[in-house]
Amino acid sequence: LRRWELFAVSAVRARMGKAFSKVGGGVVGGLAGGVAGATAGAKAGAAAGAKDTVGLVVSASKAMFGKTGEKDEKIDHIERLQILTDDKDTAISAALCRWSYGNEATLLQITKPCVGYDEFEDLVNEGKSPPLGEVAQLTPVKCGLKRFPVKGRGTIEDRMWVSIDVGGGLINYLWRGEHKFHSGKIDVKGNVKTLLSSEPLKLVNREDVLRGVYGSGGLLSPSFFCVIIRDEVTKETTLYTAWQGTMFKTRPMDVITDLAAAPVRAGLWDTVYPYLWVHSGFYAKVQHDFCSHKETILKLVIEFKVTKIIFTGHSLGGACAQVAHVAALAEFNKMSEEERKLLGEVNIQSITFAAPMVFFKPDMRVWEQRKSGDDIVTKDSWLMEAEAQYRAKCTDGKDAGFEPKHAEKAWDDLERVGLEEQKQVEAELKNNSVNHLFDKDVVPQLPGRPKFFQLALKMAARSAVADHVKSWTDKIPETVDLVCDKALDINALQKSFKELERFSHLCKLCHYKACPDSGSITHEEVESECSMPEWQDDPGDTWQYLLTCHSVLPRN
Repeated sequence: LRRWELFAVSAVRARMGKAFSKVGGGVVGGLAGGVAGATAGAKAGAAAGAKDTVGLVVSASKAMFGKTGEKDEKIDHIERLQILTDDKDTAISAALCRWSYGNEATLLQITKPCVGYDEFEDLVNEGKSPPLGEVAQLTPVKCGLKRFPVKGRGTIEDRMWVSIDVGGGLINYLWRGEHKFHSGKIDVKGNVKTLLSSEPLKLVNREDVLRGVYGSGGLLSPSFFCVIIRDEVTKETTLYTAWQGTMFKTRPMDVITDLAAAPVRAGLWDTVYPYLWVHSGFYAKVQHDFCSHKETILKLVIEFKVTKIIFTGHSLGGACAQVAHVAALAEFNKMSEEERKLLGEVNIQSITFAAPMVFFKPDMRVWEQRKSGDDIVTKDSWLMEAEAQYRAKCTDGKDAGFEPKHAEKAWDDLERVGLEEQKQVEAELKNNSVNHLFDKDVVPQLPGRPKFFQLALKMAARSAVADHVKSWTDKIPETVDLVCDKALDINALQKSFKELERFSHLCKLCHYKACPDSGSITHEEVESECSMPEWQDDPGDTWQYLLTCHSVLPRN
């Protein structure tokens, strides 16, 4: 098989952590900002594509943090590595995840003469050194009323930069200034054709991209898009659906979605899989998209004779993809024979990158359901009803007292509900869902492995303080441990952490790690989160390294 190279977002990490630190305040604010904003700066990297990815990250980090000549060898090492895959679906999914960060339905109108740079580093160093790339003069007269698609944007020292598509595959970087933003439409089909058929990917022929659909999430939630691709060899038609990940700079509400981890029963599949609860933030997003676009997508599946559906995404987007996978399984399960015949055989999969834990298994001693006549009851409700009926029958005044053991024996004889379906969906996800994660990335450990992420966040907090408050260096261990212990280890949180351990990955896990000596990447398939590596302290780890781990897949 041909080995397909994975390309995706190149995250400009540093500025986002600094910006969030101003909002959140102190060590915890800086740390949370770094984690939440890891993918927010990705739009710059996505706009640059595979061209000098490492150089872009290094130059942006220097400019945004004011560091010169400093290089983290551990980060530099893994950023230069490339991960190869034999699976074409994985390669396409990675490319689509990268593209999802760098495209938005926004246009820019040039209102005053300005300079557009071919290289992001030239924009950052404007006036300080001669440009390395080409420089374009953009003027209102020359551009007329033309509006350019915005490929990415961000802020440096409270000054907004924008990258725009000026045509011919060229990207220009410029300061936003007084130029005007306008709403626009995304040409999903055309952009994906160019992305997947051009160098360095060359994954498909242009004519094999058959249809594209864009579902805007607006200003408050991630957008998603669908693209239908026909395999030139097998003639199999696949519908890829990808969600954007967290983009804090342009969508601050994404952080609320990430943190809304209270588990809920899912209306999209509760009648089929009642014991598969889900992260409420991710579920709410997917439920909205299903309600808004389900009928359109089903029509496309029929029209193009789709034989395979792949849900994909990075980080928050990956979480949405996994939720959508189960929702689609339930939807097919609830269809009539006639509806299934119309759709034909459709294989449903999900391929995600650095996705957090999405699914929650409730305490079956409390929530197991059984059938009593026409009713579906839990054990508590059954016992209460049995006691009420017993009391109602005691009319002779010689109540010997209610004996639960008799009711419990009757409970044991009731028909169980949903257990077989639960086993089936878990087996389906183990076979057809995979989450790719890199080394010490914290996000895939959330929220179900507090023993891992508490230690990781402590390390990151120490590292962040060391970077930004040099005068505290001698007091760092004592101060940060005190803050983290108060924030993370107090007794009031221990029960919550214990309950969070009911969250789990129900998919296959592919864990990657860099070998510093050999310059290669190793990976192993992990059966479950219980088999995931434990946190190991390493003097070379920093908060920047944790953020880099989160963006390596699918970027490299």
